[in-house]
Amino acid sequence: MKESDNQSNNLHPRKKPKH
Repeated sequence: MKESDNQSNNLHPRKKPKH
């Protein structure tokens, strides 16, 4: 999706577990 989203997910993957 977005590169920013990827980094965000790395910081807090619990916020919105898409994968």
